[in-house]
Amino acid sequence: MTAKSMFPNTVLVLTVIILCKALAKDENHYELPVIEVTQVSKTDDYFSTNVSQLANRGNDEYYSIIGQDIIVGESTLGITLKCSASYPVYWTMNNTIEIIDDSLAVFDLSEIETYTTREVDVFGSTENQKHSAIIKFWSISPSMTNNYTCRSVKNNYIQSSRYIYASGYSQTYLVYAGQTFTIGIGSNQMVTSPCKIITPNVHDIQLKLFKERNVLGGTVDSENWELLNTNESISYDPHYGYSFRVAELAGILGWYKCTADDSNALDVLHFAIVTSENKTSDASKFEIRAVLKGSAAIEINNEHGLMKCCSNGEKPPLMKILFCNNPPECDIIKSTAALGKFSANSLSTQQIPAERLLYVTIQKDYHTNFHSQFNDNPLHEIFSGESFTFICYKSAYVFSSGSFWKVSFKNGTSKKLSGTHGYFDPGEQELRLTLKMEVTMDSVTCCAPVWNSTEWVSKAYKTEVQESSRPVPNNGDTESIRWTLNQTDRELECNFLGTPVPQIQWSKDDKILESNDIFIIHVNGSKSRVEFLHGVSHEVHGKFVCNGTNVAGTSSKVFYVYIEEDDTSHTIATVVSASLGLVSSLILVFVIWKFIQQRRLRTRGEAEGTTYQSADQCP
Repeated sequence: MTAKSMFPNTVLVLTVIILCKALAKDENHYELPVIEVTQVSKTDDYFSTNVSQLANRGNDEYYSIIGQDIIVGESTLGITLKCSASYPVYWTMNNTIEIIDDSLAVFDLSEIETYTTREVDVFGSTENQKHSAIIKFWSISPSMTNNYTCRSVKNNYIQSSRYIYASGYSQTYLVYAGQTFTIGIGSNQMVTSPCKIITPNVHDIQLKLFKERNVLGGTVDSENWELLNTNESISYDPHYGYSFRVAELAGILGWYKCTADDSNALDVLHFAIVTSENKTSDASKFEIRAVLKGSAAIEINNEHGLMKCCSNGEKPPLMKILFCNNPPECDIIKSTAALGKFSANSLSTQQIPAERLLYVTIQKDYHTNFHSQFNDNPLHEIFSGESFTFICYKSAYVFSSGSFWKVSFKNGTSKKLSGTHGYFDPGEQELRLTLKMEVTMDSVTCCAPVWNSTEWVSKAYKTEVQESSRPVPNNGDTESIRWTLNQTDRELECNFLGTPVPQIQWSKDDKILESNDIFIIHVNGSKSRVEFLHGVSHEVHGKFVCNGTNVAGTSSKVFYVYIEEDDTSHTIATVVSASLGLVSSLILVFVIWKFIQQRRLRTRGEAEGTTYQSADQCP
């Protein structure tokens, strides 16, 4: 074979190799989503436990897996499923029953949560991204028994499913025991009943299907029921309930009931199969919804806080508000709210640029008394050593979890940080990051993944960090002051140099000083003064310390205050003291003189022989 003849073959081989590699990267031809149970909440422990930590993984006490079925045990309070793929995925809940009752509420919407996540090694890179979709059941109830499918966002037929049997502490086998349904035929060739059960072991229970004999006048309370057996026209699947082949059944319209336990009067449900001409008033309302497909519109009046649903039809449309956090969760809620036939267009945030649904703000808190929050204003002063908390707010309806922070430096390098979010915020609608600022920093960026694509959206906060400096007293660090007793209009003043502006605090004799009826403390930026309201007293005497503190450190200005008496007071005190001393001396001299005189008189009387008697003996 010549080289010329080999050339076409070589080209063909290379072409095949290139195509194979391209197809290997295409989710359409290869990888299916992988579903696993990641967490289980036990009835004796409110908090979730990772499956890997369970003593006996897959133990029937918590859950068991049979093929594509997950049977949740009675000891399980909640369960979490994770779907993983190399492309964006999301969870859906299959609703094969054409239920048309407006009042139907068979599912506790508050107990289910779903969100998407993404992991990436390098920001902005679409290579080696790991996409995940999480569905979390906070509590287990029979109504959660259903088929849950994880789908590719791009190609919905690429999917993996798990059917969950959720018994919990149910006293009945039927998932919707005690409820009544209306099911429309429409153009369907197959009608499915809601007679699902909470266990795959259908042969272990007494499941039966009955039909009311009177087609035209039958009611739920009728006692005229006929037992139906499964055959080629009526089949049963634990995942879907009874299925009816419309074309093969005559007289399919009417009332039906399912029972699962002859000894339990509660284990029964009723449903009616009707045509569009024989629907109830509620059913007709849903028929209008179907007709309005594509013609309905939602208008929002922000000024009056009003949302209006309107159409160009003859009758006004109905509007029902469903609370949900993201598109997959909204789809599940719409399915569980029996809105399967309602497919009118709804307002979507996809019309809003993703950049407008992501923003960053910062909060400063580096000292107990320093709390300030402000919007994303890059002109705000930031100093090295300060601690700032960056907060990234994002819409969970547009972004999945898996967001991260990127800190960029002036030398062109960057660093990836994960950040934190609240325990009850798995969708990371609020992602936080606390940093100690450095002068080398240039910006802090929040990176958020768009849930239904491989794209990322970022919002940066420009940081201009200034060098901080320790506070220094402006006029020395020590000062001695002498004041005269009762002197008025006295004050102490300190002033610091340093950035950022320090916090100032006074103390006296090692005790924190606060304004009172004797003095007032004034603070104006880096300046502060203590103003004495009255004449100073001896209580003012002591050691005053003015402390200035910022992120760079603390400095002090010390005042030693002495209280002295004035000269006039001292002179008066001296004169008074001298006068009192002179008077005391005169009194003492007089007493001594008097004593001597008395002594002399007594001596003279004794010499003359005179005897002195008491006064009552005198003549």
